[in-house]
Amino acid sequence: MKKIVGLAVVTASIFLLAGCNTDKEQKRESSISESSSEEKKKLEIISFKTFETDELGKAIITGTTDPNATVSVDDKKETADEHGLFRIEYQLTEPKTKELTLTSKVNGEEAEKKIKIEPSKSYLRTEESSTSSEVAVPQPSSETNQSAAPATPEASAEQPQKDDQVGKVLVSPSGAAVTVLRVLPNGERVISEETSQADLNNDGILTFEELSQAENDLNKQTEEIRRKQLEEME
Repeated sequence: MKKIVGLAVVTASIFLLAGCNTDKEQKRESSISESSSEEKKKLEIISFKTFETDELGKAIITGTTDPNATVSVDDKKETADEHGLFRIEYQLTEPKTKELTLTSKVNGEEAEKKIKIEPSKSYLRTEESSTSSEVAVPQPSSETNQSAAPATPEASAEQPQKDDQVGKVLVSPSGAAVTVLRVLPNGERVISEETSQADLNNDGILTFEELSQAENDLNKQTEEIRRKQLEEME
């Protein structure tokens, strides 16, 4: 009888020790799994590989990375927002394709991506016409000695229409309410006298038309990037 009781005690001890070892193994495997998943979350940059300029040679570089990361290209730097979205304006100095390195830095980590800036057809035409006008010799005209022609009734009627725009509150595609300060000769409505990322022609003022175009372009590029991300996940 004593042998049977002793054997039962030994058997119970073995099961307890085995259970303890199993718990330790599970905890160790869980710790390794968590550390492995953390290592996989590396800093990255998601964007197009090629960006095209507008007719003035300016390209808008957009994409996503980690929130609040510092994104730079050449001497241009911007901080990604809380969602990781960034937007950088880059101006070509000549009508040629340029290769650049896009860099993202945050919390001691760094990621890079090679991109290209390509001149658009409209920019190439603008540069060609500018070069042609510099080479051409201006011809004297008899019209320069004539007095300016009187304003037509149609031209006179445009001024009151432009004045009616001043003070109006407009809503941009993203829902921002802005006020018209003045109207330019080309009909564009000025909403800010300060420089802005949305100032597409770099003239130091921001028009409602420029703001709308910049917001629409950014929305399209963001949707395209997210669509590609979903396709890759599938």
